[in-house]
Amino acid sequence: MKRRFSVSAYIILALIAIGLLAKIISSPSSYIIPIVVFGIIFALYKFPPKRYDRGGANQSSYSYQGKPREKKKPTPFRVIQGNKNPSDDDTPKFH
Repeated sequence: MKRRFSVSAYIILALIAIGLLAKIISSPSSYIIPIVVFGIIFALYKFPPKRYDRGGANQSSYSYQGKPREKKKPTPFRVIQGNKNPSDDDTPKFH
C-alpha cells in the first residue's frame, strides 16, 4: 500500500528545504561541522572497524568443546527432621 502525503505536507516540506538552502548559502561555515560529524558517524555505522565487526551469522556464541552434559535424574524431596519434640502441646490453634 502506497502512502501519499497531502498537498499541505508537500508545501511544508518544500518550505523547509528552501529555508535550509537559504541558511546554507548565507553561512555555510556553520553547517560544515555538523555535516562532517554526521558523515563520520554514518561511515562508521556502515563500515565499522574490524575490531568492532560482529560478523552476524558467521560467528556463533561460545561453544563448549568438553563432553556433552548428561541429564541429571530428578532427586526426590527429602524431609529433614528438626529438633522439636513431636509431643509438644505448643501447636498453634490456627494454621
